[in-house]
Amino acid sequence: MFIDLNSLVLNGRGRITSSRSLGSQDGRWQSENTYEGTGTFAGIEVAETITTAHEEVRPGSVFGIAHARVATADGNEIALWRGFGAAVHKEGISELIWRGFIVMASSTPKFSQYDGAILESLIRVVDDGTVIAQASHWR
Repeated sequence: MFIDLNSLVLNGRGRITSSRSLGSQDGRWQSENTYEGTGTFAGIEVAETITTAHEEVRPGSVFGIAHARVATADGNEIALWRGFGAAVHKEGISELIWRGFIVMASSTPKFSQYDGAILESLIRVVDDGTVIAQASHWR
């Protein structure tokens, strides 16, 4: 899916834990989703929470912004990121595939080397609510 699997920085899996409609504007729906999961960030076991706000640009095309918290298993070290992306949902395909970019922020020892880093992301949302999030260095 275009992400270099050999240079993955983030590799997580989880589920959508909340979803709400934000109404519509100019006939386009808007919504917010929160995903919670676990995985690895730079080889470190982490828990992650990602919240997205998105709107339909046209049928099947979506644009969104996101913010996230990635924490070590003990919760003592945290990295935050903000990002944006676009997704397409085609008939006959049972998932929404997001492509985007993430800007990292952290001053904690385990994540500080990624402070200011830009990552390219691929997030797959399956119809059953499963989310697979991957990101690698943007080159």
